[in-house]
Amino acid sequence: MGDAGTDALQNEHPQHEQSQHARKLPARSMDSFSSQKEATLSKRYIYAELLLNIRQVTVSVSLAPPSNSSTTLRLSSNRQSIELSHDGQQCSIQLPAEVIHPQQPTLSQCPPDQGQVLAIPSPPSQELSVRLPLADYTSRGASVGHRAGNEIPWSAARLPASAQFQCCNCANIFVSHGCIKAWKDLPSDNWAEMMDFWHCHKPTGHQHAGNRDAPGMDKGYAASNKLIATPGVGFVDLCYFQFHPSDVAGANIQPGHEGRAGAENESLLCKQCKATIGVVDNRAEGYRLYKWSLSLQQPHTLKPISYPLQHFVSAQLLSLIDNQAVRRFVLTSSKPGEISGLELWVFNPDLYYTSTSTPHPQRAMKVFSKPIPKAQEYLEMKGSSHEEVNLPHEIYERMKKILTTSCLAVFKSSKGFEGWDAGLLERFDGEGV
Repeated sequence: MGDAGTDALQNEHPQHEQSQHARKLPARSMDSFSSQKEATLSKRYIYAELLLNIRQVTVSVSLAPPSNSSTTLRLSSNRQSIELSHDGQQCSIQLPAEVIHPQQPTLSQCPPDQGQVLAIPSPPSQELSVRLPLADYTSRGASVGHRAGNEIPWSAARLPASAQFQCCNCANIFVSHGCIKAWKDLPSDNWAEMMDFWHCHKPTGHQHAGNRDAPGMDKGYAASNKLIATPGVGFVDLCYFQFHPSDVAGANIQPGHEGRAGAENESLLCKQCKATIGVVDNRAEGYRLYKWSLSLQQPHTLKPISYPLQHFVSAQLLSLIDNQAVRRFVLTSSKPGEISGLELWVFNPDLYYTSTSTPHPQRAMKVFSKPIPKAQEYLEMKGSSHEEVNLPHEIYERMKKILTTSCLAVFKSSKGFEGWDAGLLERFDGEGV
């Protein structure tokens, strides 16, 4: 498993790379990694990862009992799947991209009607790893195209006016069909400060002498300006929607930790299932509804559409990588008194993989994580090299579980590398709304 864990440190390039060899995967149900415990306990587990920077597919296998003389790995005749035979049983997975046999430079030299047995380490071994060259001629996954930028679910450009948002747990309706007439993407959180800093020809006004922000206030970009929730308009962020209170139904306000109305940390709860769905945004005079708590229902569709929590958190991390030029983050909880955190190192922001529990190519980022006993002290010590990502407590706990139950958790070699554990966070692949 060295290639999926520690060996990857020597072979992956940190730049964003977009796969042209992996095909689309429809969005799956919430937190698919959390359902992989059974696979983790399996006697045979296969994981294949596309390393586009070095044009190879790494195949890692976990075995129990260890390999023996009858253990074999066979590449299929079409070079698109791999089969494991071990201890009298067989299992196979689809590869994230088409490959060629490492000893055969072209497909024409390979037997057309049968697969090829791959060389594996001598037994006994509980973990096997092989690398296969990527096929230059492959047309598989061409429909994906060149994925540029940070794809996010439910961007303003993709949302129709007929969109209805409801609770992903109980289908309680929060925003009804036709309630929102226009969708607009929100700027980044520090948009006003950046406009004030980068504007080449800041307006000057003698009537504003002594007030630095006054000219910018007239133009609408001073740091003191703010966006106000507007009836009939849905503002769209990476991880949440901002609505005017009159556009939201089916939600109750839970007082903040101070126990008084108007506190900054007031939560929004679903009236039916009591799940936390967002927060009150007093500065914007509106409500923020978390995307991961919602499902989208459209008139022409039978089933509502929802996306895993990972898709939104990974989008937020990618945005911070682009805007703040950092790759190390500390996840913290909004729960009062919670001082611990989880440090994340985004090692590879864009890859495709398949596994025993993920049969179709899935876009993801490879993340190394380790617990931090005192998060705030650690952030102060690290300074600008680390960025804090504060999450609602239940989301923070879910993220820890997702990382510890990802498909890399089955491999012993993915744990304990200088205190880091390897994991995967799914990314949105641009399929759907």
